[in-house]
Amino acid sequence: MLSFPVLSFRRKRDIKNQIQSYFISSPCSIKWDDMQAEQSNSSVRFCGDCKLNVHNLSSLSDEEVVVLLNKKASGERVCTYFYRKEDGTLVTDNCPKQLQQVRNRLQAYAASILVALCWILANSANAQGLVGAPVDPRYGQSNEVGQLADYGYDCARDISQAATALSFVLACLVGWLRRNRVKRDRLAKELLALALIPILVHLTGTYMINNLGGGLGGGL
Repeated sequence: MLSFPVLSFRRKRDIKNQIQSYFISSPCSIKWDDMQAEQSNSSVRFCGDCKLNVHNLSSLSDEEVVVLLNKKASGERVCTYFYRKEDGTLVTDNCPKQLQQVRNRLQAYAASILVALCWILANSANAQGLVGAPVDPRYGQSNEVGQLADYGYDCARDISQAATALSFVLACLVGWLRRNRVKRDRLAKELLALALIPILVHLTGTYMINNLGGGLGGGL
């Protein structure tokens, strides 16, 4: 009765050993992100250099990796790509296929929610009290100058908001175009980096309005 779990454990151990002993004697210089993605299979990409489908072992289970390695050992031309941890361990993905789809969707949803929250927080940080702000004493306190200053503040604020909106749209577009060209573990980090762009644009615009708005308004 106990022989089956022992055999199963030994089999898994042998598989692990076979995978971890695998190495590429002549690594290819083509990067994974530069290969053509397959819409139907995220673990396979086409290499325009060697004209072969390249299998990403780090997105496959141990059993699937062993099948490919056995094909390669039998003489079949199989091109592979994989990641190693800092300790040299070859990374595989043993999450069940059904759960992989759920996990990937949750990651995509979480990244989208994160970008949306960043956008909301950026908009909520709009400078307050700019319209009708006191005019810098250097430019006088007349009603005419005050109106011109308000107009300058309004124009600067509108330009800042337009620049923020444009940077947000461009960040979303870049993220959408790169979703299939970026490693899964780097996708959330890259989306977060893209989300920071409109925030930085917004904060820069707010800073310039708060610190230069009076001068800009008075000079109009």
